[in-house]
Amino acid sequence: MMNLTTDLLAKHLNLDDWQVENEKEYLQSLINTTEKVVEKHIDKQLSEIAKEEGEIPKPLLHAMLLLAASFYMQRESISLSQLKEAPLNYTYLLSLY
Repeated sequence: MMNLTTDLLAKHLNLDDWQVENEKEYLQSLINTTEKVVEKHIDKQLSEIAKEEGEIPKPLLHAMLLLAASFYMQRESISLSQLKEAPLNYTYLLSLY
């Protein structure tokens, strides 16, 4: 079954082995947070979806990667630059569920 793992997230973030080793706990924390946020957003447990479909569907998994990567890159609650949501990204992927 395909789930969001620290290895998959690290690959998505293009992290090297040193970064992965030193941030493994933080990456897992981001994954846990991402899973809860996505479940709240789609109003359904990921375990239910995985049970129904045999795994977490690729579009949903990709949305989770995008959100976790956003959390990783934007670690503070404020930004010194103006950020905009990319069209047909996280929100669009979740709208499929």
